[in-house]
Amino acid sequence: MGSHNEVGFREHCKKASKAAADDTSRFLPADVVAAMVGVPCPFEFFQYVQWHNLVLEEAKFRGIDRHVVYYEDFGSNQDELVDGLADFLDVAVVGRQKWDVPNFVRANMYENYYSDEERKAIWKLVETMALPKTMRLLGRYRS
Repeated sequence: MGSHNEVGFREHCKKASKAAADDTSRFLPADVVAAMVGVPCPFEFFQYVQWHNLVLEEAKFRGIDRHVVYYEDFGSNQDELVDGLADFLDVAVVGRQKWDVPNFVRANMYENYYSDEERKAIWKLVETMALPKTMRLLGRYRS
C-alpha cells in the first residue's frame, strides 16, 4: 500500500478490488456480488465476514466452547474482561489489583475513510453474508 492515509487506502482498494474481482467474483453467489457494489475493498470485507462465519461454524461443529473478547474493551472494561476470561478458563483471579499497564491506544477504525453511502453499502454486504450469530458479534460496530 502506498501512503498510509485515505488516498493510499483508496489506491490500495482500487488495485486489490480489480485483482480479486477478476479471479474471485465468478465463484461467489450473485447476491453477494451484487451487495459488493459501492463497497470500497469489498473482498476485504468479504474475508472479514467469512472468517467470522467459518470460525463460529467450526466451533459449533467441533463442540468447542468460545469466549469473545473485543479489542476495544481492553481500554475501558479491564476488570470485566479479566473476570470473563477467568470464568471461561475456570481459573481464579489471584491478587486483584489495579494493573500497571500501558495506556490503551484505541484501534483506528478509519471511520473518516468512508462516506455515509459507503457505510450503508458495507453493512448491506455484511448483512447479506453474515450468519445470525456473526451479526450478533459484529452488530456493535454498526453506526
